[in-house]
Amino acid sequence: MKCNDCAFDLNTQASTSPHTLVTAHLCALTGETFYCHVNDAPCAGWAQARRERAQSRYRPNAAELVTANMCSELLSECVRLAKQEDLAALTTAAAGEAKEGE
Repeated sequence: MKCNDCAFDLNTQASTSPHTLVTAHLCALTGETFYCHVNDAPCAGWAQARRERAQSRYRPNAAELVTANMCSELLSECVRLAKQEDLAALTTAAAGEAKEGE
């Protein structure tokens, strides 16, 4: 039986935590066990998601769509930050080379 704060239900405390939400749905996708934060047993929402996938009745629910959107935004931000770091590293390297050439 699902707890009242299941990460697989939209608008629960657990499902509003990006880390918990992403971890829960990645575990459902990969088959790695996701544990309930209330009773330290395998999460009932995770088990339900696994059964639905196994029975080919899988349809993304609202929480999974939110997770996908959050992952997309997170990856975009990581790419943006990586580009900034690369630019900073190139600028620093170019400044160092310019100093050596003096």
